[in-house]
Amino acid sequence: MRRVLVVIAVAIGLAACAGRPTALQTALDGRLQVRLPQGYLPLAAPRDGPRETFVLRGARAALAARRAELRSLSVRSDDAVLGSDDIRAEIRFALVALVAAEGPSGWTEGEAALRVPRGASDAEIHEALCKAFSDRWGGLRYTFASFDAKRGVGRCVNIIGAFTALFSRRIGNTLVIADAKDRVEVLILERMGPPKALFDLTEEERWELFQAAANAEVAERALRSARLR
Repeated sequence: MRRVLVVIAVAIGLAACAGRPTALQTALDGRLQVRLPQGYLPLAAPRDGPRETFVLRGARAALAARRAELRSLSVRSDDAVLGSDDIRAEIRFALVALVAAEGPSGWTEGEAALRVPRGASDAEIHEALCKAFSDRWGGLRYTFASFDAKRGVGRCVNIIGAFTALFSRRIGNTLVIADAKDRVEVLILERMGPPKALFDLTEEERWELFQAAANAEVAERALRSARLR
C-alpha cells in the first residue's frame, strides 16, 4: 500500500508541473535567463552570495488539496515544517566557471569555479560536481546521480538527512547550477517513507521516489531553457 501511495504522490506532483505556462526570468544581475512556471518570483531577500533564489508560494493550499487524495498521511496544512513563509517550492541558480586543472577536480558550494581535467566531457564535469556535492553530505553512498546526455542535464540527489538536489548544465565554459526542492513533496515523502530500505532501491526506483521532492521537472526545464547573456 505504501508503494502505491508513493507512486501516486510522484505522479500527482509531476502532473501539476506538466503543461504549466512559463515566464522568462532574468537572474544573477542579468547574466542568466531561464523559463520558470508562472508564479515563481525572485525571493525578496538579500542575495545568497553568488546564488539567486526563486520561490513559489501557496504551500498550505497545495497541501490541503493533497489531503483529499492522501488521507492516510498525518499532515496538517499548518504543519510547522513548512515554516511561516508559505513557500511551496524553490529553485536557486548559480553560475560556476569551468577551469582546466592538472590536479584533482574540486569545488565547494559557493565557489565561483569548478576545477576539472582538461578536455573533460559534460558527463565527466557532472561527475566532478556530484562528487564535490556528495562529499558535503556524507559521501557517494548517500547520493545518487545520473546524466542525460541527450539534453546535457545532470542531476545529483542527496537521500539522507537534509534533502538536497542539485542539477546542472554546461554552456560553453560555464556550468549553470540549480538546486531545487518542493517543500510539500518533501514533507509528504517524509511522512510516507520509502517502500523499502533505501539501499535496497534500484537507481530507477530512487529517482521515481525522489524526483517530485527534488522539483526536478521545474529544475530540468529551467536548465534546458537557460541562456547566458
